[in-house]
Amino acid sequence: MTIKANTDLMAGLAHTETYADVDYVLRRRMCRTSYPMEVAVGNITDGHPVLRPEKACTIKAIRIIPGAALTAHNTKYNTITFATEDTVGAGAVAGSTAIATAITTKITGTGNWVQGVPEAITVTDTTASVAEGQTVFMIETVATGVALPDCMIEVDYEYI
Repeated sequence: MTIKANTDLMAGLAHTETYADVDYVLRRRMCRTSYPMEVAVGNITDGHPVLRPEKACTIKAIRIIPGAALTAHNTKYNTITFATEDTVGAGAVAGSTAIATAITTKITGTGNWVQGVPEAITVTDTTASVAEGQTVFMIETVATGVALPDCMIEVDYEYI
């Protein structure tokens, strides 16, 4: 059995699906990154890189999937923000621009986290672009803090 050329595969897709389906297949991607369990409360606050796209894109959705349960607390909690550098190579803290609303492991925020159950993050502007080579960071700000468990971070993005 021979493998079809890319053009044959695209022609087949174009003849069987709608334009929107073809567009989705060509431009939508998902990146999965692991976030290591903290050995001390709030030991990662400067920014954990989660995505560096090879082409300009827009962030469509972000989810955190905890590797262990986390009990919410209204005074001991962490605030998590996803941000991108203002310019390529600027880093997570200096000149970062938020792309997702800050969430917390607070009872009045996201509440308890259940092992393996995704926590959806609200992306503030799904049309704002991330430049080619810019890095998207997860930035954790600690109030009095609880240690975050191992987590998987999923970022859905679309090329523009």
